[in-house]
Amino acid sequence: MHAAQLAQLACCLVTRGPIFLRTRETLPARSLQPYWTASKSRIDRWLAALRHAYGESQRGSADQRRRAWHFALPTLEETLQSELLSRLWAALGCLIDRRAGIIEAEPVLRSVLLGHGEARNRALSLVVLAQPWAPDQTLTVNRLRRKLERWNDALLALMQSQDDHHDDLAEFAHEPARYRELLRDFVESARSSPGNPRLGLLLASAQAALDERLSATPANPDLNARVAAGVLATFGGELFDSVGSERSLVELRLAVTSDGVQGMVDDLIDLDSPRRAAV
Repeated sequence: MHAAQLAQLACCLVTRGPIFLRTRETLPARSLQPYWTASKSRIDRWLAALRHAYGESQRGSADQRRRAWHFALPTLEETLQSELLSRLWAALGCLIDRRAGIIEAEPVLRSVLLGHGEARNRALSLVVLAQPWAPDQTLTVNRLRRKLERWNDALLALMQSQDDHHDDLAEFAHEPARYRELLRDFVESARSSPGNPRLGLLLASAQAALDERLSATPANPDLNARVAAGVLATFGGELFDSVGSERSLVELRLAVTSDGVQGMVDDLIDLDSPRRAAV
């Protein structure tokens, strides 16, 4: 599974997350164990790959630096693209804990997000180091980073605007001021336009924009699939019931070790797509 699929899955949280908030009281920490385990394993792989690439970039010849960059590009892309899901999933889990007056999901999800942040910092350090001898490639990565940051703040605000409480989730935004401004705009739009037609347009735009892939081969397709399966398993059958495609929790767990999770994410994205709904 490519990390672009995880960014697409994050888009689904925008509409499904508020429904989950209204229908569930808690998010048991034990149900998040598969997500935590897969995420931590992936972070370890990222850090090892980035350390190697950084060392080669500092000490190696010009050819070694180019090879190091080529080796690191899938990891750089994966670290940046999958952060969208890590942030929105952590935000949603913290909201669920906050509403229930407990602390169960938050420590697990924050732990993943903290490790992801460390990998992100190492990835950006490598991009800075490579700028003198790979200007075009580093420019492309930075463009992807900026786009993902903007969409993270927009989707976070859009998800929160669907919830009646409108809690402040600025800590999960890249630019809190931008997030708060967008949240106010989305809330006002929802109040003035019944049915909130902007929601579908924005999600369609996000799904199209977030499908960008710098590398054809993902760095960790197996762990990406396990991360996605961990999110889906936490929702259980409820998520799929809401879009008319029932899947049991057992099936979701089995999908962790098969290609089935890829198809399940594809199905969910397709069923939740405003573009399909308009057909």
